[in-house]
Amino acid sequence: MDASGSAVVERFVRALAGRDLGATLALYAPDALFEVHVPGWDALVEEPAEIGELLQDFFIGREGFRVSQHQILGEGRTAAQRVNLEWRDAEDGAPCVCFQSHFFETEEGAVHLHRMYCAGVRVQRPEAAPPTA
Repeated sequence: MDASGSAVVERFVRALAGRDLGATLALYAPDALFEVHVPGWDALVEEPAEIGELLQDFFIGREGFRVSQHQILGEGRTAAQRVNLEWRDAEDGAPCVCFQSHFFETEEGAVHLHRMYCAGVRVQRPEAAPPTA
C-alpha cells in the first residue's frame, strides 16, 4: 500500500465519497489534529471522537452529500486537496455547493495533521437566481 500523502488523501476522498465514517476516521493517527477554518468559526480538535463528529457534521451526514470534483497535489508525506462538495439543505432541500482546500501531513499511511479551509456554502434557492433577460 502506498503511504505517500497523495495516496492517503486519495483514500480519504474515496471514503468521504462513499459516506463511510469508519473508513474515513480510520485514516487518522490516534494523535491526529484536525484544524478547521470556516466562516465565523475556527477549531482545533484532537480526540478521535471529536474528529469523527466533525467529519459526520461537515460531510458524511449531509443529505445527498457527494464529492463533485477534487484535485490532489502532493510531495512526500504532504498533500493538498481542492475539493468541490454538494448536498441538499436540511430544511428545504435546496442544492448546496461548497469549495474547500485541505492540507494534510501524513506519516506511515495515516493523517497526523489535517487543515480544512472553507470559503462558505452557496445555497442555490430559486429566489436567489439572477434575473433572466
